[in-house]
Amino acid sequence: MANVRGTLIQSASLWFDNHEHDFKKWSDFDTAFRTRYFSSTMSHKKFDLLKQRKQSHDKQITSYVDDVVNLYKEIDPTMSEQIMIKHLMSGINPDFQKEISGRESTMNTLNEFLKYAKIEQDLYDIFEKFHQLSIDS
Repeated sequence: MANVRGTLIQSASLWFDNHEHDFKKWSDFDTAFRTRYFSSTMSHKKFDLLKQRKQSHDKQITSYVDDVVNLYKEIDPTMSEQIMIKHLMSGINPDFQKEISGRESTMNTLNEFLKYAKIEQDLYDIFEKFHQLSIDS
């Protein structure tokens, strides 16, 4: 929290000095700061972006996950990983969505989701390369 004091200016610095004792951990500060200083319309716009976010066929799963998770953290830093996984599942490449959905009940963390999604992405990419080679031959 010491770094925060040096970065805030004017009214934000005064607000922080008056409320610093309320922040037991970083997420407490983050939530309070966002509530006080971020526009509610900005959150709505980001949520609309999030609803539209889908993994394109040429985008790697890791990039898609990073994009979605970053949006979630901007909208609601306390969002559970289970909710994030459900949204990620709805936007992943449909070519391997079915395979991953069969494992959804065993995926409790983003790391577990990413592990299985990367496996399916790799298998899909290998199949596509093999298919392309057989067409070219």
